Amino acid sequence: MMRLGIGAFCALVLTVAPSEAWVSQRGPSAAKTPVVEKSPSPLVEMGQQLATVGFGCFLAAAATFGAANPAFADAGKFSYDPNLGGPEVWSGLKVEGNQCSGTKQSPIAIRPTACSVGANYEMKHGTCATSDLEYALGRNGPKASFPKVCDGTTLKIPFVDGTFQAVQFHMHIGSEHTLGGKAFESEFHIVHKQIDGDRFAVVGIMLTGDAKTDNLKFQRLLDGWDQVAQKKAIDCGDEVLKKKARTVTEEFNVYDLIPPSANFYAYDGSLTTPPCSEVVWWNVADVPLSISRDQMDQLIKYTTKYVDPKTCELDPSASPYDGTTNRPTAQDSGARKVIRICPVNAFS
Repeated sequence: MMRLGIGAFCALVLTVAPSEAWVSQRGPSAAKTPVVEKSPSPLVEMGQQLATVGFGCFLAAAATFGAANPAFADAGKFSYDPNLGGPEVWSGLKVEGNQCSGTKQSPIAIRPTACSVGANYEMKHGTCATSDLEYALGRNGPKASFPKVCDGTTLKIPFVDGTFQAVQFHMHIGSEHTLGGKAFESEFHIVHKQIDGDRFAVVGIMLTGDAKTDNLKFQRLLDGWDQVAQKKAIDCGDEVLKKKARTVTEEFNVYDLIPPSANFYAYDGSLTTPPCSEVVWWNVADVPLSISRDQMDQLIKYTTKYVDPKTCELDPSASPYDGTTNRPTAQDSGARKVIRICPVNAFS
């Protein structure tokens, strides 16, 4: 494929942002991501969309920013339980700015394509240590937030204005997106807020539980959530032996969880939870992260065995049948285009 220059692409999308080199350069993944077919160039259509695209936060960040933008106000309790209607009834929830029946919903089924353009993301880790993260276990699963002391964990997306700072990450049991018709056991979302702006961007990474040994980087996160789970168990009267707290003081780089050979499928979509606002720029890695079976089972347990600390009763939002917390892929009308952004050296 002929390499498309950065200037030419930006002229099409009408949104010029400088292409920066990654802090850690990521190479092409042609060997791991077979090309099914080379689809017609979507760049002109993407340009029309990117000229007006907005960015929004995920529901987990909504409590912080909802006061400034009512469209991201707290959606309250919602459920993935089909006995309660599941995601199919979200469009009827009385949530301000509800767009769950919109035309640009997420997640979507991503079809493998050849690289659309060569460009480099820039990802920088800040001053945060693993012990600085604010771990939480909620109805929708585990989450960790970056406190104010964690400065400088930022993302720059090719052809998109502004720098985005990481605010939190969370998991869904059962992938929300599919890649080439394949679903994965879990999907990891890194949520970013635009610095000096109101927009948001999300990096999505698929998770598989097929590694023969524990993923040490991911285990550091599981240790943090385990401390939360054990405190909750003690508070509710369960007999547990509390592990000795382990304080990890080295810097934590959330982008290290992205497989080194990953490229990204980028598209304009929506929140995957109410109010489903159609304001999200997605960057979905095309290579999954492998963790061990034990680690995946622990992640599933945190999601499906959630205990409300106020009532000490089980209260997960997950489906009671398969334990999933994923929204089904949206019915795409075909109006949206997905581009696959690969490193510049993929075209050399």
